Amino acid sequence: MKLPVWLSRTEVLAFHEEQLREHGGLAGVRDEYALEGALARPSNLFHYEKPNLAALAAVYAHGIAKNHPFSDSNKRTAFVCAAVFHGLSGVRLTFSEPKAVEMTLSLAAGNMSQEDVAQLIRENSGPRRKSKG
Repeated sequence: MKLPVWLSRTEVLAFHEEQLREHGGLAGVRDEYALEGALARPSNLFHYEKPNLAALAAVYAHGIAKNHPFSDSNKRTAFVCAAVFHGLSGVRLTFSEPKAVEMTLSLAAGNMSQEDVAQLIRENSGPRRKSKG
């Protein structure tokens, strides 16, 4: 696998702010170390193991949903990070909204493991649509 395009702190903060604009909630980073750790984990996993893209997307989702780096909107931001990361690699998530919500809530509640999320991401992925022109 070629080197993935990692999400930057600036991008993740922008995703978080967009979720707050759309859905409301408390702004701000609650725990800088939790955010730093969540963003470093996918790269560390990539360099020390041989994960596939779905596993790396699940690591982003898990790190944010479980570490709660933000004051609010951790679950929504977790899913957006996984989806955008996957999309940057040329793969789009095909989850229905209810299925995405169910998965993210289950992950955050501890009812679903990171590996379970990776499997669901693999099962709900497809090629990115080609743009016309």
